[in-house]
Amino acid sequence: MLDKKNPLSLYIQMKQIIMNKINDGEWKVGDKIPSETELCEQYNISRITARRAMTELEHEGLIERKPGKGTFVKFAGISQELSKFYSFTEEMKIRGFTPSSKLIDIEVVYPDEEIRTALSMDIQEKVYLIKRLRLANGEIIVIDRSYLPCKLFPELEQYDFEQHSLYQTLQEQYGIVANVAEETIDAILINKENADLLEINKNTPGLLIKRVTYSDETPIEFNHRIVNRDKYKYKVVLR
Repeated sequence: MLDKKNPLSLYIQMKQIIMNKINDGEWKVGDKIPSETELCEQYNISRITARRAMTELEHEGLIERKPGKGTFVKFAGISQELSKFYSFTEEMKIRGFTPSSKLIDIEVVYPDEEIRTALSMDIQEKVYLIKRLRLANGEIIVIDRSYLPCKLFPELEQYDFEQHSLYQTLQEQYGIVANVAEETIDAILINKENADLLEINKNTPGLLIKRVTYSDETPIEFNHRIVNRDKYKYKVVLR
């Protein structure tokens, strides 16, 4: 309950109670939470106090109000540190999220000049293109396109990349360990095709990540990633 003798304002106490319920997992992403009226009755506070607590939580991205439906716990997003090599699957697990992938397509294609150069390939060589949606706790975060040389990974199409990590498969099936990467990050407006896949509005600001992954000094993957910046942010660590 709220303590009226506490020097903290009642709305801050109310806000903290709601945050604790979300952080402790009592209220999970997508759960409907009590209305302002219900909070007033349950905690004996004014409508103004309840509204201010809810408004601040909404501005901070922890909850969202859906007209005619109520207020729900919102996916607050993920912050990715850029200080070491990482894989999406392992980073999600470390942060307590459940990673998953939805395979859109896997095909053999001739890469364009940018990809050929990045992967040190000849013009006649082909790559596997693996196109996936990457999710955390069921939330679509990224459109992921991986280009891998066919000569390094024959019969790669036989593996199920909805159920298995790409990098783990490369290590276990081909003995190639991904351990170094170079990334460039650009701000973009997401076009309709990609916005539909991410289930957001066309021309929403997003991030374009281009990544060349190496096994020691050998380039093994060119990755093209469209990121919903509201759900996945990058943070550079300087030491």
